[in-house]
Amino acid sequence: MCLARNGNLINHIANGKRQRRPERHSMRDYAMQTYHSKLEDVGERALISVLLEAWSQDHSVPSQRLPRGWALPKERTQTRLNPVQIRYLTDKFDQGLKEKIRWKPEEMAAEMQQ
Repeated sequence: MCLARNGNLINHIANGKRQRRPERHSMRDYAMQTYHSKLEDVGERALISVLLEAWSQDHSVPSQRLPRGWALPKERTQTRLNPVQIRYLTDKFDQGLKEKIRWKPEEMAAEMQQ
């Protein structure tokens, strides 16, 4: 039955031939309800953290503070290849083209270290 028009809705309600079904909740509704309940519990958690902090001060538990910026990524330095290394890699590349050899990077790195 199409209830798109107001008259159809009024007729549907007036006839009384409808059955109540339990409302089905989507995952979004469930997530919103859960989020709402977690927000209501925030006040209690704040009280617990204050009590825990007071307890740790009374029992002289040493609190370790991390240095500022500990989670920032470390700066990477770029190391350039020296001319000898460049010549070695170029020779290996040319040899691979002539002999149709596909060098493995791990093997090349091990050879360069020697």
